[in-house]
Amino acid sequence: MKINVLTNWFDSPNETAFLYPLLRHKNGLKEEGFIIDYFNEISSKLLDCDAIIISSKFFSKQWEPHRIQETLDTIDKLKKGKAKLIYADISDSSGTVHMKMLGIIDLYIKNQVYKNKSNYMKSYYGYRIYTHYYNKQFKIKDKFPSYSEPAFNAKDLNKIQIGWNSSLGNYGNLSFYFQKLINNFGLKLTLPYPKPNFIPINRRTFDVHARFNLKYNRNTISFQRTLLKEKLENFSLTNKKINRYLYYKEILNSKIILSPFGLGEITLKDFEVFLTGGFLIKPNLNHLETWPNLFVENKFFKSHKWDLSDLNEIIDFCLSNINFISELAYNGQKNYLSYIKGESAKINFVNQFKLIINKLK
Repeated sequence: MKINVLTNWFDSPNETAFLYPLLRHKNGLKEEGFIIDYFNEISSKLLDCDAIIISSKFFSKQWEPHRIQETLDTIDKLKKGKAKLIYADISDSSGTVHMKMLGIIDLYIKNQVYKNKSNYMKSYYGYRIYTHYYNKQFKIKDKFPSYSEPAFNAKDLNKIQIGWNSSLGNYGNLSFYFQKLINNFGLKLTLPYPKPNFIPINRRTFDVHARFNLKYNRNTISFQRTLLKEKLENFSLTNKKINRYLYYKEILNSKIILSPFGLGEITLKDFEVFLTGGFLIKPNLNHLETWPNLFVENKFFKSHKWDLSDLNEIIDFCLSNINFISELAYNGQKNYLSYIKGESAKINFVNQFKLIINKLK
């Protein structure tokens, strides 16, 4: 099967993570009959295939009100060819969906998807289900209020399927520099995966790590992080920015690492925690599905309520049960490595890619 990918190349961390497994496992995909080429512009050669995967980043700067129709017309022209169209929404949140695309494309894949797809028929304050929650429960308002666009047609919801999330990129302590290199050299550079680190949790110095950005343009996004800091007043914590080397050294030497929501529910810190073998605590993720599924409660991590009412209780429990969280941290790292290292990584990704393509039939 001939598949062409329309992409901005390695223009952002999300785009890099999207392309990473496709390029890393190109031989495994080829063995299964998938011949994949890459394009950064629309041409007649792009149309000569069985399916086109369009990265959402390719059109990310073309959704201004005065350009929406132009963008939709361009995609409609692609639709008139013989190729099936797969729109790969690689945005951070499970909630943000380009609803205007659903009526055009054949398949819409996302990094993470609402378990209850009827949620896409609703409009949420701040585009996200959790920003809507903070607006309603805590009366938090954004400077410029906005609402997600609900789906027009319930039948279109079947087009929304899980793709692969950003965990399949490189999140080692040199990832920032690697991103710069890959921006400059692209396909000329071999795509490595980082080496995992591990220090037994009972030998780590810091009990809780909670260093993260507090400033977002949307109050409904930053609120959870600000509230989290307030809940942790008994711990000596800071949000002061430090360099990548010191940051990585810090999480490697921390027993528990807290990873709140940001622009999306899943963040790069989650993958850094799995790589360094610490114990991850996040806000509850029961509303979404994703792949790879690194977030199985009481198997790979623990979660707390969105209002953080149980956070300190959960931290106290974890620090009082070091053997328990050590086992979960070990399992979490082992599970993550099975998706980025060795033969299992190739098999897992190729099988997921086959599932996606089979949705077209």
